[in-house]
Amino acid sequence: VAALVTTLGIDEPVHLLGWSTGGAAIASYAIDRPGAVASLTFVDPVSPYGFGGVHLDGTPATDDFAGSGGGTGNPDFVAALQADDRSTDSPVSPLNVMRSSYWSPSVTLDPDFEQVLLDEVLLSEVGPTGYPGDARPSDNWPGLAPGEVGVLNALSPKYCNWAGLVDVAPKAPVLWVHGSDDIVVANGSAWEMGTLGQAEVVPGWPGMDAYPPQPMVDQIADVLGDYADAGGTVRTERFDGSGHGPFLDALDHFTDVFFDFLPG
Repeated sequence: VAALVTTLGIDEPVHLLGWSTGGAAIASYAIDRPGAVASLTFVDPVSPYGFGGVHLDGTPATDDFAGSGGGTGNPDFVAALQADDRSTDSPVSPLNVMRSSYWSPSVTLDPDFEQVLLDEVLLSEVGPTGYPGDARPSDNWPGLAPGEVGVLNALSPKYCNWAGLVDVAPKAPVLWVHGSDDIVVANGSAWEMGTLGQAEVVPGWPGMDAYPPQPMVDQIADVLGDYADAGGTVRTERFDGSGHGPFLDALDHFTDVFFDFLPG
């Protein structure tokens, strides 16, 4: 984010919007540069405590953050990315993953626009330094811990934590947009190890007390609630029927909400 702002030559507070992983990026920018942000818009952001293996208060389920990071990527999806798969032959083909996870399955996007989105997904760098990243063996369930490089490691709670936004001053106004049908960032994400273990998709789950499904939405609400209690302004917009990308499956409504929120 900082490199983009510098490249664009912006020398005044910026309005930042972050979707999913981008939510952590804009929060980190605001934490590192107090006063440099005019507003923050979080669209189904990754939890303030990262993705995978943490309790409600952000405490890790294990000391090595097992069950998060590069080893949690679905190998069949990784293979489909490597093969430049444009088909709908497999549930984990990139196009099918987008349709089931990026927007509400009840919404059909224009096929040409879908192909544009697919083009962008297939540009992903695949491997230990890109998606999903590297991993380390672990004595804790499910047997793997985050490595040091790659996309999913950047999202591991070992490295990703933007709860410090609460302490930033001055506080930029915040808009939080959440799709009610989001299965990626959810209280019990379909992609998170605690949820997969509870559903017996990943065997050997140690149980609810030891490794609960991550309550991601509650964590976001708690941190942004603390931000408001500390003097910040937070506007929350729930998009009923939307998935992980409300600007994809409810564009007109999203546009109205976003531009109404932006400070003058």
